[in-house]
Amino acid sequence: MGSSQVPWLKKRFYQVKIKSLGVASLKELGQLMGQLQQQAFRKAYGKIWDLTMAEVSTEAIASLAQYYDQPLRCFTFGDFQLTPTMEEFEEILGCLLG
Repeated sequence: MGSSQVPWLKKRFYQVKIKSLGVASLKELGQLMGQLQQQAFRKAYGKIWDLTMAEVSTEAIASLAQYYDQPLRCFTFGDFQLTPTMEEFEEILGCLLG
């Protein structure tokens, strides 16, 4: 008899290339904006500007990418699926989505 694994259940591993973006110029631009401009930007785009300040571990992103299920748009760990709720997305971005 052959392998005990069902062919469509085999885990595929992807080579993920992560490009680190230079956000220094964006940070400088943010510092040049006045208080009113920053408030207007936050009102229009939420907390997206704060993402430029976040430290990112490329190794962690590459590791997590191995568990991302593109058709389901969530992370799948064995038989457990993990995805942010709409409320969590709203909190992350700082703006209402629905």
